[in-house]
Amino acid sequence: MTMTLIEMDGFLRGKCLPGDMKVNETNAEYLVRKFAEAEAQLTSLTSQLESVVAENAALKSKAAELVHEASEVYSAYNSTITEPDGDFMDMQTLQEMQSVETPATDAFLAEVRASGIDQWIASRDGRWNGTSAEAQRFAAQIRQGGSV
Repeated sequence: MTMTLIEMDGFLRGKCLPGDMKVNETNAEYLVRKFAEAEAQLTSLTSQLESVVAENAALKSKAAELVHEASEVYSAYNSTITEPDGDFMDMQTLQEMQSVETPATDAFLAEVRASGIDQWIASRDGRWNGTSAEAQRFAAQIRQGGSV
C-alpha cells in the first residue's frame, strides 16, 4: 500500500489509519513491518539485478567470442571471392556487434570489483601502509571507468 504525504501526515498525527494495518498493531509496529517488507523487496530486487548483470556479462563475453569466430570465417570466405565488396555488409555487422556498449552493466560490474577492494581494505582493521592507499586509488579508478 502506498501513502501520499497527506495520508502519512494524518497517520503520524493519529487522525487516520492505513487499510492494511493489523488489529492491535501500534503505529511503530506497523512502520517496522512496512520497512521490513520494503527491505525484503529491495534485497530481492538487488539479487535479481545482480543475476541479470552476471548473465548479461556472460552473454556479452560469449557473443564477443562468437563474433570473433564468425569474423574469421567471413574473412576466409571473402578472400575466395573476386568481388571486392562481396560480403562487406556481414563483416560490418559483425564488427558493430563486437563493439556493442553496455554502460549500465559495465558500471555495475566496476562497482562490484571496487567493492571487493574496499572489503580487502576493511579487512586490514586500520593497518595502513602504501598498499592500502594504492588500493583505495585503484578502487576509485575502477569506479571512474579506468582500466582493470
